[in-house]
Amino acid sequence: SVETALFADVFGMGLQMPQIAAKSGFKWFIAGRYASRGIGYLAEKLSPHIHYWKGPDGSMILGGWGVPVVWEFRPVEQLKAEGLANIKRMTALHDYVYAMPQAERVPPMEYTVSAVREWDEEEPESYRFSIPRQMFAEVETADRAGAFLPVLSGEFNPEFTGCYTSRTDVKQLNRYFENRLLSLEAAGTVLRLQGIDYPDDISYEAWRNVVFNQFHDSICGCHTEVAHKDIMQRYAVVENLTAGMEEDMIRFAGSSAGGNAETAELLVFNPLPYRRTDLCEVELVSLTGEAASVIETDGTPVPCLQEGSRLTFLCRQAPALGLKRFSISRGTSAAQPVVADNPDKAVLKNDRYRLEFRNGKGMVSLRLLANGREMLRDAGNLLLFQEDMGDPWVEEFTGLRVDAGKGRISLDRYEKNDLYEKIAYSGDLSDVIWWSKTAFSWQQEIILPREGNRIKCRTIIDWQGKAGQVQLRFPTAIKRTSALYEVPFAVVDRGAYDGLPKARGDWPFLRFFSLEDQECGLAFIGKGISGAHVIDGEMRISLMRRPFYQDEQRSEEQTSETGGTQTLDYELMVYQGNWAAGSVCRAAQCANQPVAAWPLRSIGPWLNTGRDMMLISGKVEFSCLKSAANGKGVVIRLFEVEGKGGQATIAFGGRVDEVLETDMRERTVLHRVTVAGNKFSLEFKPYEIKTVLIKGWSLQDNEPGAGREAFEHGI
Repeated sequence: SVETALFADVFGMGLQMPQIAAKSGFKWFIAGRYASRGIGYLAEKLSPHIHYWKGPDGSMILGGWGVPVVWEFRPVEQLKAEGLANIKRMTALHDYVYAMPQAERVPPMEYTVSAVREWDEEEPESYRFSIPRQMFAEVETADRAGAFLPVLSGEFNPEFTGCYTSRTDVKQLNRYFENRLLSLEAAGTVLRLQGIDYPDDISYEAWRNVVFNQFHDSICGCHTEVAHKDIMQRYAVVENLTAGMEEDMIRFAGSSAGGNAETAELLVFNPLPYRRTDLCEVELVSLTGEAASVIETDGTPVPCLQEGSRLTFLCRQAPALGLKRFSISRGTSAAQPVVADNPDKAVLKNDRYRLEFRNGKGMVSLRLLANGREMLRDAGNLLLFQEDMGDPWVEEFTGLRVDAGKGRISLDRYEKNDLYEKIAYSGDLSDVIWWSKTAFSWQQEIILPREGNRIKCRTIIDWQGKAGQVQLRFPTAIKRTSALYEVPFAVVDRGAYDGLPKARGDWPFLRFFSLEDQECGLAFIGKGISGAHVIDGEMRISLMRRPFYQDEQRSEEQTSETGGTQTLDYELMVYQGNWAAGSVCRAAQCANQPVAAWPLRSIGPWLNTGRDMMLISGKVEFSCLKSAANGKGVVIRLFEVEGKGGQATIAFGGRVDEVLETDMRERTVLHRVTVAGNKFSLEFKPYEIKTVLIKGWSLQDNEPGAGREAFEHGI
């Protein structure tokens, strides 16, 4: 079995990696980069070489970073001398040092055998070959006797911060397909519960392509154009696979309305384990040229908007991980929207927010109505263009910059309908950017739904040029120099940093980045946007960059995004209290995993609709619902994110025979969980991640759907 995790050349390592590694069966780790800790090839004197790494939940794993014996092809004698010099420098500082010939990814270079012999002649018994398992076991034994190994905690970020925005399209597609697959896996599990034998091999192949593209030189955008084409081809495969998965689900759920077939019903699926109200969109080819509206099962009209064949409607109280049905009424449509072209001023308002926009300035006010708090101290949501002479890995800002306020800003269109208010505005910076051949124009769309806590935003950038980075600016009324960043399975508070050779300002984040004080906060919710930072209360989110970079292997065209239009979607949320009290994690998850709407001629009578299939309560967050790896049961993954611990209760639609807590790879049962009726409870330590295997989950006999009993697969 593999017991050593290899984090070779990883551009930063996350806070929860010790827990993830330990719960995946790894005892040790080898790393290549430590970023903000100052540990690395250029700063080996600053921190321990071999150490324990402790996660926020208390998990610990032994490992460290290796001295590079060979990094590039040069004369052998030179490599031998440099390798020995590196090792001697390290052994003067640490009791145990390991070197990585070719980072242990391939058989050692031929010269390393003779090199080790020569080194050992100088210092007998000092150097020898070993596999990681042997070395770490010896170090652990010695440490138990002398307890000399240090314990480091926290994350090892940032590293190569330019990669957060190089080739933005890769980041967006990665996040989109991650979320799409998580939602489809949950949908397949719920449908299988109702008697549909949905195959798992398709989702496995889709995940395989997504994960393949997460190789560090791929997702980080520091690759050539040829490699980029391969990456995009794999995403095209994933698109075809996920579209096929969804088509199969629609077909199994009832009578499909594909092609030009007439749609009579809509089936909505909520992929998250809590009830929610949100906007849904569905494309109905058969509606082209015909008016239609959406009706609840009790006959109540639903607020909706028809734009050609696209129907947008409000789904209220979608069941937790459940299905809800609507019917289509033809020949009637919602009231026509109110539209104003080229307004000088516009105000968007619902029960929660008031937003104001002005011609020539853009967004000038974002106010939370509950307490009257104004969140902006100046015009916000404006683009900032900076000259960037760096490479794909690290920015190199020259100090030349210009924000959108220096160019044209025009309010183009205001719209109000039964679902939302919307403002569209645009601008152009082509005449004020210093590069003579740079064309740079942009458009913004801000949608304020009548119901809900999130503001939907879209930025469209048309940039023909190079040597720059584009950021969004939000000058907030919150005077703080640190901000909150969601990372996998945690939220961290980070301040500014300086003095790092491979970092220029941004921190990475998963789905949201927020700035708050004791009263309230402003959260930016990204959908594949991954780099941000704060300067004196101003939130800056990096959207895209095109580095000016050339060497013998790559031209600037090969390392840059091709010129053209980029569309970036994101959302804003103002909340009272802190991010945990404001449920920002759940809001970010809702934004990234929308409610799905499927058109059908008729919905199968065997389907349970309007019912919570799984409802989670307590201070924990939901990661996934999927089939077990061996096909025998289903798995949910939950985590405590606030750092306070506590209890969570999971209630099911139907009954459950057995619940087991396992490791993250579902191979080892940690303990059996007591089930009371159709629910069970779990105790979480601060920041703990739990993987739970559920067996025998089925619908009760007196419920619809019992005729198509769930979960074959050996349960």
